[in-house]
Amino acid sequence: MTPVAGSAVYVAIEVVQAKLGERPSSFALFHVGLSEGGEQRLTYQVIPDSGTGELTGLSGQLQLDNTEKVHHYTMMYTLPAL
Repeated sequence: MTPVAGSAVYVAIEVVQAKLGERPSSFALFHVGLSEGGEQRLTYQVIPDSGTGELTGLSGQLQLDNTEKVHHYTMMYTLPAL
């Protein structure tokens, strides 16, 4: 938090176990939450080289849409061929 009301930042790392297409395994995301003058932004990014197993080589971003207080996530990603 800062001395200015409505301005703050946080960072986090999360390990995700998921199935992307038909490829199950895990990967890590980092995300940054930023509030500036009350306007909020959230960015999610796959940590490079964090994919394991069938998700090795994964890269991408996660988008969060907050509609009527319900979170909807969309992942845009690329994976090398097996």
